[in-house]
Amino acid sequence: MAIAVLPDPGYDDARQGDDGLFDYPGPMASQMRELDWRATPLGPVHAWPASLKTAVRILLQCQLPMYIAWGREFVQLYNDAYLPILGAKHVGALGGTAPGTWHEIWHVIGPMWEEVWDGKSFGFDDFKLTIDRFGYREDCYFNYSYSAVPDDAGNVGGVLVTFTETTQKVLSQRRQDFLLSTAQRFRELTDPFDIMRAASELLGTHLGVARAGYGEIDAAGETVSVKDDWTAPGMASLAGEQRPLASFGPAIIDVLRRGEVLRLDDIAADARSAPYAAGYASIGTQALLVVPIIRDGRFAAILYLHQPAPCQWREEDAALARDVADQTWEAVARARAQLDLRESEDHFRHTVALNPDVQWTADAQGIVDPLPPRWQEWTGQQAGDGNWMLAAHPDDRPRAAHAWAHAVLAGQPFDVQARIRLADGRYHWMHARAFPRRDSAGKIVKWYGITQDIQAYRDAIDEQERHRQDFRKLAEAMPNHAWVMDGAARLSWCNNEFVAYAGMGEEALHGTGWTAIVHPDDLGQALDAWRECTATGAAYDNELRLRHGGSGAYRWFIARALPAHDPVTGELRWIGTSTDVHAQKSLADSLATINHGLEEEVARRTADRDRMWRLSTDVMLVARFDASIVAVNPAWTELLGWTEQDLLGQRFLDLVHPDDVAATLAEAGRLAGGIKTMRFENRYRHRDGSYRWLSWTAVPDESFIHAVARDVTQEKEQRLALQHAEMALRQAQKLESIGKLTGGVAHDFNNILQVLQGSLQLLQGHVRGNEAAGQRIATALRAVERGGRLSAQLLAFARRQPLQPAVLDPRLVLESMDELLRRAVGDEIAFQVVCGAAPWPVSVDKDQLENVLLNLVINARDAMPGGGTLTVEIANVARVDGDLASHAGSIAGEHVMFAVVDTGTGMTREVLEQACEPFFTTKPVGEGTGLGLSMAYGFVQQSGGHFRIASEPGKGTAVRLYFPRCTEAGAPVSPAAPPRCEGGSETILVVEDDPDVQATVVGILKDLGYHVVCASCAEAGLELIRSGTPVDLLFTDVIMPGAMRSPEMVRHARALLPGLAVLYTSGYAQDAIVHDGRLDPGVQLLSKPYSREQLAGRIRRMLGNGNTGR
Repeated sequence: MAIAVLPDPGYDDARQGDDGLFDYPGPMASQMRELDWRATPLGPVHAWPASLKTAVRILLQCQLPMYIAWGREFVQLYNDAYLPILGAKHVGALGGTAPGTWHEIWHVIGPMWEEVWDGKSFGFDDFKLTIDRFGYREDCYFNYSYSAVPDDAGNVGGVLVTFTETTQKVLSQRRQDFLLSTAQRFRELTDPFDIMRAASELLGTHLGVARAGYGEIDAAGETVSVKDDWTAPGMASLAGEQRPLASFGPAIIDVLRRGEVLRLDDIAADARSAPYAAGYASIGTQALLVVPIIRDGRFAAILYLHQPAPCQWREEDAALARDVADQTWEAVARARAQLDLRESEDHFRHTVALNPDVQWTADAQGIVDPLPPRWQEWTGQQAGDGNWMLAAHPDDRPRAAHAWAHAVLAGQPFDVQARIRLADGRYHWMHARAFPRRDSAGKIVKWYGITQDIQAYRDAIDEQERHRQDFRKLAEAMPNHAWVMDGAARLSWCNNEFVAYAGMGEEALHGTGWTAIVHPDDLGQALDAWRECTATGAAYDNELRLRHGGSGAYRWFIARALPAHDPVTGELRWIGTSTDVHAQKSLADSLATINHGLEEEVARRTADRDRMWRLSTDVMLVARFDASIVAVNPAWTELLGWTEQDLLGQRFLDLVHPDDVAATLAEAGRLAGGIKTMRFENRYRHRDGSYRWLSWTAVPDESFIHAVARDVTQEKEQRLALQHAEMALRQAQKLESIGKLTGGVAHDFNNILQVLQGSLQLLQGHVRGNEAAGQRIATALRAVERGGRLSAQLLAFARRQPLQPAVLDPRLVLESMDELLRRAVGDEIAFQVVCGAAPWPVSVDKDQLENVLLNLVINARDAMPGGGTLTVEIANVARVDGDLASHAGSIAGEHVMFAVVDTGTGMTREVLEQACEPFFTTKPVGEGTGLGLSMAYGFVQQSGGHFRIASEPGKGTAVRLYFPRCTEAGAPVSPAAPPRCEGGSETILVVEDDPDVQATVVGILKDLGYHVVCASCAEAGLELIRSGTPVDLLFTDVIMPGAMRSPEMVRHARALLPGLAVLYTSGYAQDAIVHDGRLDPGVQLLSKPYSREQLAGRIRRMLGNGNTGR
C-alpha cells in the first residue's frame, strides 16, 4: 500500500544536501522539497545516487507525464504532468511504493516491470487498464513505455515510465464506430419495434448493462409502456409492462420533461429517488441511466439502462446513450412513415381490386393511361390496345367521343352512358364519369374517372315498364276503383271504373279534382288520415262516401292504399283501390243498434261486478299459476298497505311469510290441478313489515287463479292467546299439584334431615381425635346439606318457599357477588358484567336472588366446555317480551331485567320447551338434578316477576329474569357474616311435635349452655308459659298437631310475656306464617334443616339485639 510521508517540522531543508535538486517550478518540485525522504526507502536526498538525481532533474523539467519507480521497492517520483493520471491516488503516492498505489493493476504491470529489471523495455499504444483513481473503477487507455534507469554502477536502478492518456480518443473512436454499426443495422430493419429491440441489445451489450430498452409515453403524458427490451442473463424483462410516470418520483419526471439525461448511480442513496427505492428494487434495479426523447415539444419516449447494483455512470455513457436514442428514434420515425406508406398503397390496391367498377386515369390532354385490369376483364382489351372507345357500340361511339373531347377542351366534368362490347360479344350499358384535378394555378394535371356497369339498372327500368303495363291491364279489369296518388293526395292515374262512377273525365279527377265527389262531411277526416299515413309511410285505410256521377247519390266506400317507391325515380307513391261497401255499412248500422242494447246490459253487470271489486273489504286477487299477480282490488291497500302499482307483475309468494311458503306452494299446486281452495290460512307481509293472517278461498280456470281472502289476524291472535292461557293454566295446575306433593314431602323430609344433621353435629363432639369417624360424619353432613338444597329447590319451583323480600339496588347486588361469580366461571371463559345507568330498585329475597344468579352462571359455564363469553346484564325495560318455553305473551310495565347470556352449545326448540320442567336435564347422570332452571322459574314467579329463556343451537342461551320496579330506595347490600356458634344461659322453650327432632334440638341448645324446657304441642307449650315458667325465647315448629296452631299459641304467649322472643322453624311453612309466598312482616323463621351454627347464631342475635320476632 502507499506510504504517506509527512514533512518533519524540525527537519531543515538545508540539511538534506539536495544541492538544489528540487529547485524547479511547479507543485511536484515543491512537494519533493517538503517531503522528509529519510522516512522513505530512498533515504536522505544527499545519499541518493547521481543517476537518480539526474533522472529526477529530467523528470521535473519534462512537459509530458513522466514517472520513476526507483529500487526494488519501486519508490515513486513523478512530475506535474503525471498528476491527472493519478487523480485521487496522489495523496500518499509521492515517496510511496508502486505496488501500494497501483494495487488494482499490479498483476498486469508488475510482471512487466520485473522484466524491465532484467533489461527489457516495453511500449504500448492505447493500452487498456482498469484503474480506481476517483473512487470507482474505470477503463482507461494509454500510450506508454517502460524502460530501465541505470544506477551509478551501470545496473538497473529503477523503471522510467512515460505516459500519454488516450482514453478520450479511444472512447470517441469507439463511439463513432458503434454509431456507424447501429446505423448499418437499422438500415437492414423495417419494423419500428425491431429497430428499438436491436438498439437496446447493441447498446446494452456495448456498455455492459443488465437491462436496456425503450418505453413509449401515452398521449396524456401519464403512462409509460414497454413492448420489448433486452436483458443480460439473470435479469428479468419488463416487456409488456405499463407503469404510471408518477411512480418514478416527481423530481425524476421533472428532469426528464426538461429533456435532460438522468443518471442515478445509487437509487437508494440519491435524494430524488430514495423515497421510491422500493419500486425500483421490485424490478431489480439499483442504478439507472434514462434518456428522454422529446418530439414536437412532447415527452414521447425514454431510453433506459438498468444495473442491479450501484455503479458510476460516466459522461461518455450518457453522451453515447443520448446519440443512440436520437439515432434510434429517427430510424423508428422513418420506419413508421414507410410502414404507413406501404399500408396506404396496399389499402389503395385492395380498394381498387375489390371495387366492382372500373377506375381509370388520363393525362391533361385526355390521353387515357393504360387500361385497368377490370376493363380488360370486361372487354378483353389489353392494356396497350389504345383507345377505349373501340369497345363502344358503333351507334354510341360518336356521342361518347364527342362528350369526352368536349369535357377535355372545356375542363368540365365528363358524364356519358353508352353500350360497351364485352369479351363474349354481348353489349352492356355503361355509365362513365370523370373529373379533373388541378394544380395551385388552376391548370389541369390529371383526369380521374370511373365506369359502372348499369345493365342491370337498364334492365330494371325495362322490367318496370312491362310491370306498369301489366298493372294497368289488371286495374282496368277490376270491378273496383283503382288509382295512384302522391304524398300530397294528388291523383296521377285512375282506372276507367273510377272515371265511369265519377261521371267526370280522367283529367278532371287528376290532381285534387277527385275531392269534388267526396261527401263534405267526410273530406276533412279523409285528408287528415291521408296526411298521417304519408307522414309515417304507413298503409292508408279509410271509409268515406263518394257521389255517383249519374244519380248524385252518395255511397259508402272503403279506400285502401299501400306505399311503393317508383323503381326509376325513387318517388314514394300510394297505389290504392276503393271498394263499394254501402250494403255492408247499412247492415252494420242495424247490428249496431242491437249491439248497443247488449252493451248497456253488459256495462250494467260489469259495473256491479266492479263495484263489488272496489268496495269489498276482503282482498281479491287474480294471478297466474307461476304466482305472478295480474289484478288486485283496493282492499289490498286498506288491509296491507300495498298499492296496485306495487303488486302488478310481482309474485304473491314474495309477500308470504317464509314459514308459510312451502304450504302455499303446495296449495297452489292443488289449484293448478283443478282443486278448489277453501279456508287456507297463511301470513302476508304488510307494507310496514308486519304480517297479517289471511284465510283464502280460491278457484282456478284455464289460465288464472281467482282468490278472495279474509283477514283473520284478530281471530288467530285470540286463538293463540287462548292456547297460551290454556297452557299457562295447565302449567299452574301442574305446579299446584307438584306444590302440594312437595309441601307434604318437604315437611317430613326436612324433619328427617334435621334429626340427621343435629345428631351428627352432636356426635362430632364425642369423636374428637378419631379422624376416620370425623371424616365419615363430615361426609354424612355434606349429604344432609345436599338433601336440604334439593328440598329447597323443589319448594322454590313449586313457589312454596317462604321469601323474605327487601328493597335492593341491583347494581350493589352484582357488585357484592362479583368475586364469587368470577371464581365460579373460571379463567377459560370471558366474563363480563353490563349494568345500565341507574337501574331501578327491586323488592326480592336477596339470598334467593343470589342463589338463582349463581346457579344460572354455573349452568352457562357448563354450556361452554370449549370456552366462550358469559355476560351478566342488568337493564331497565318498559316491556317484557313473549316467550316460547313459558308459553307467555308480552307484558307491558316497568321492570328490571337480570340476564345471563352465554355463547355456548344452545338448546333445540324441543329441549327449550322442557327446560323449566323439574328434574329435566341434558347433563350426564350424576352431573345435575334438573332443578336449577325450575327453581329459578318458581322463585321469579313467586316474587311477582316474569321468567324468559331463549336459545339457539350453536349460538348460546339467554335467561332473563324480570322483577317489577320498586319505587322505594334500595338498601345497601352487605355480605352476610358467617354464623358464630355462641351459646348463653337464657331459658328457651322448645315446642316440637316430632320427638326425634325435639330431642336433637334440645341436645344442641343444652350443649350451647342454654336452660331448655320443651313441649310436644301448642297447647302444652302455652300451659308451660301460663304456669309461670320463666322463658326468654320461644322456639316452635310452625305446623303442630292438635286444635291450636303455632301462631295462635304465640299470640297468647305474647299476651302473657310481652317481651317474649319468638323463632319459628319448619320444613314447610304452608300458609300459617307465609302469605302470597312471603313471610308475614316481623316473623323470624329458621328453615329446616339448619345447622348447629345457624341455630346458635340466630338465637344469639335475637336475644342479644332485642329482636323478639312477631
